[in-house]
Amino acid sequence: MATEIRADPIELVKLAQVTLAGADGTTDAFLAAQPNLCPPRKAFGNTSSSANAFGEVEAAAADVETAAFWLATTLEGDVDRLYQVAVNYEQADAAVADSLSKTTSP
Repeated sequence: MATEIRADPIELVKLAQVTLAGADGTTDAFLAAQPNLCPPRKAFGNTSSSANAFGEVEAAAADVETAAFWLATTLEGDVDRLYQVAVNYEQADAAVADSLSKTTSP
């Protein structure tokens, strides 16, 4: 037996706005932290393993950048989908209201 699932389009739009703020916050926080993600090369000293250590930290910083931007992109996609669901609910409600008005009109 199917159960009807209802969502309030206004609440979906509010959720989309919060999600977009999260995406923007992720991007802003990363951009603010980016200059400090990888210490300068000279901070690793001059031992034989310092070049490797610097390379690993540099690679990790690049991975953080990729992850942050993928997260922000995913959240932005979720925003688009939330808006689309809200529009679909509005259209379905309007179609049902129109159909009901035609069947109840004299």
